[in-house]
Amino acid sequence: MTAIATHGQKVLDIQPPENLRVILDVSNRLATTLELDQLLPRIADCVFGLFKHAERCFLILQDESTGNLTKEVTRTRSQQGEEKARFSRTIVRECLSTQQAYLSEDLPGRSSDGSSTDMSLRSVMCTPFFSSASKPFGAIQLDTRDRANKFAAHDLKLLVGLANQASIALQNALVYQEMQKREQIERDLELAAQVQRQHSPGPAAGTARLSVLQSLRLGARSGWRLF
Repeated sequence: MTAIATHGQKVLDIQPPENLRVILDVSNRLATTLELDQLLPRIADCVFGLFKHAERCFLILQDESTGNLTKEVTRTRSQQGEEKARFSRTIVRECLSTQQAYLSEDLPGRSSDGSSTDMSLRSVMCTPFFSSASKPFGAIQLDTRDRANKFAAHDLKLLVGLANQASIALQNALVYQEMQKREQIERDLELAAQVQRQHSPGPAAGTARLSVLQSLRLGARSGWRLF
């Protein structure tokens, strides 16, 4: 098993020149959207397109409050395999807890619950996504059953560099998503205030409106979580 630095300046320092060009190209492609539902598949497609010998690719995000892992995007070489494909929760959780990227060879294939159910051994790479506060919030996992085309250390370096740039794009998209939610809540609050003004004439209306807005804003803020 191989582990390397996964975030910070060291990620770029370990990259050979050819990797830096690839990483820059992918970074530019990811920067063109702030919509999470467009960005996640784009990340998977970029990574899967670069690692031709990978048979499967998973993008996983971790819920900040519960710690639950959610498979957001799956890519497989077999068109029939995406629904049944399962990532290894054991490997992903290890990456997130240690904040390190891993390359494993001859690893028994594991289902999402960590059991060894696949028919053949796999070569697996996994690296975390990090927030600007250096907190992991998800991961990308690649694997292959082709023992003649196992992943190597240079593959892991490239994957870490790509995940580093994907982390930045994902953070921007998540912040944008929260901003949209806030704007929608503000619009709903204003609409509620307009309705209240229409049905609550007189001096007490202003006090009542302020009380409603304060209560709603307090409830909204208690549910907001930014990365």
